[in-house]
Amino acid sequence: MGRIILSVVIGFVLWTALWLGSNAALQASIPNAFEESGTTSNSLILVGILGIAILVSLVSGYVTTIVAAKRSMTPTVVLGFALVAVGIFVQVQYWNVMPIWYHMSFLAALLPCSLIGGLMRLRMQQG
Repeated sequence: MGRIILSVVIGFVLWTALWLGSNAALQASIPNAFEESGTTSNSLILVGILGIAILVSLVSGYVTTIVAAKRSMTPTVVLGFALVAVGIFVQVQYWNVMPIWYHMSFLAALLPCSLIGGLMRLRMQQG
């Protein structure tokens, strides 16, 4: 049980570190596209940020499954729901600043992409 909890915590911390780091790098590389608050309304950049969220979720689900060291998706499901819960809280903070399609797409991608990352790891173990 301890390893399962640890795997979820590690997956969540990894997701957060990758997310914050990649957003900081993106803002540093194209500073004129972002407001002082770190937000943007540029649709192309928002699509890129969604791509980052998908990639980070895949990696976090994959790593969570590695750390759990079980042939179970339970830790990755818990990770996905934790990401969605925190994601809702964060997206609400920016609700009036960014378009609704971005918020909905971001939140909708978290759970399935985490699960796909976990499934990718389980399939690699089988193969």
